[in-house]
Amino acid sequence: MGALYALGVAVYAARVPERWFPGRFDLVGHSHQLFHLLVVAGAYAHYLGALEYLKWRDAVKC
Repeated sequence: MGALYALGVAVYAARVPERWFPGRFDLVGHSHQLFHLLVVAGAYAHYLGALEYLKWRDAVKC
């Protein structure tokens, strides 16, 4: 999850892919959109991890 957040920030900061292909990613696929996709994927991974933790917490009794 943290890797997805970090990758999103790195893509946005590096302005990839519009840096490599100027004018080609003006509407779709630019770094800001990729940043949002990666952050949402990281949040979803966080959500799934929290669900697994809750299942474990209910299964393991003290």
